[in-house]
Amino acid sequence: MCRYGFKTYKPHFVCFKCRKTFKQPLPFDLLERDNKARRYTQLQSKDSLIIEEQEELNKLNRDYFNREIKCPECGSLMADLGLDFKAPPKTEVKRWKIIEGLYTVGHSFHTCGCTGPGFIPKDKSEYREYLKDYLASYSKQLQDVQRLDVQTSKDKNESINYWAERVRMIETELIKFELTFR
Repeated sequence: MCRYGFKTYKPHFVCFKCRKTFKQPLPFDLLERDNKARRYTQLQSKDSLIIEEQEELNKLNRDYFNREIKCPECGSLMADLGLDFKAPPKTEVKRWKIIEGLYTVGHSFHTCGCTGPGFIPKDKSEYREYLKDYLASYSKQLQDVQRLDVQTSKDKNESINYWAERVRMIETELIKFELTFR
């Protein structure tokens, strides 16, 4: 059962520099607070918008849904790790490095609440295996896309770029891992 369907939870934002988490209100809650939710809903539901309305909608999206969240302690940008993130103690620096690396390669904790956060490597050997498994999986995806005919995949180049970027991210993180966990 999806526990997020019954109660509103705040997402966890993380400052990797301070090794702290802070919950933030949901964008729609902020729109409600500022009495802009009704207008936002009106703009979202329109089939076509005039230029001024599109600019207004873009501004609302920028200000509420795409806003930068800064750490209240150090001022660094914080990472949205989702509703299922549970922070390790501040003193567990290696676990924090692993979580930062996971975030760097695109792993976050945004789920519907049914399955929990999923596998989180607890030590450097588990993390190395995690990265190698994903590298193998992404490399296979890249090879499969490269083998497609142009006729069968209109967006073949886009798919190749997507998987090549994922492979590069994992390779970069593996190099960083080797330097960090010597």
